[in-house]
Amino acid sequence: DWAVLATLGQASPFVGGDSLVARTIEIHRRATEVDASTACRNWFRCFLEVVVRPLLDAQANFGIVLGAHQQNLLVRFEHGLPSAARFRDCQGTGYTDHGFADYAAKVPTLDRANGNIVSAGMGNALFIYYLVLNSTFQMVSAIGRTGGRSETSLLVDLRNFLAEFRAAGVRDSGALDTLLDSATLLHKGNFFCSLRDLNENTTADPLAIYTRVENPITGKGGPR
Repeated sequence: DWAVLATLGQASPFVGGDSLVARTIEIHRRATEVDASTACRNWFRCFLEVVVRPLLDAQANFGIVLGAHQQNLLVRFEHGLPSAARFRDCQGTGYTDHGFADYAAKVPTLDRANGNIVSAGMGNALFIYYLVLNSTFQMVSAIGRTGGRSETSLLVDLRNFLAEFRAAGVRDSGALDTLLDSATLLHKGNFFCSLRDLNENTTADPLAIYTRVENPITGKGGPR
């Protein structure tokens, strides 16, 4: 079965309030007869491998930046665990300078005038917000609410996964460096956008609608 990522962490009004995350974790736990903590950890590891790794690979090694927020990701399950993922969006796709250098000669329609060729700083900030702060942190929160594994433990699992990915060698480690080493991350101010009637896609500086928040992956703290 496929589900939109945005629906996974929502409490169901029909099945005792449990989220789809909680229900799929329970399916896995019963099938494998592991304890709740192990079931949660296995589920999150599968999520990182199936959903997060391909998107990290596209950005870090191929210069393709996908706006992978919760509404843009579909996840398929087998025996309660994430088994496949799909990205769906006609607009939220961009290329870093690396990607542009690789593909421009082969793709005539790829042009800087299109507005989707982004600098390293811009690309990293947008990619990190959508994939990590918006999507992955939502899964951390949803799993944490099951009571089987704490958010702190899941963030340690996330940090280890990112560190192993970087250590394996990537072409562009900028986003990974920020996630693993920076005390703060940029978070999109959606309420601010609505209040000021701003459009992220047409504003002169998209990062102007972002604010700095503490990076819980590093635990270093820092200014908000």
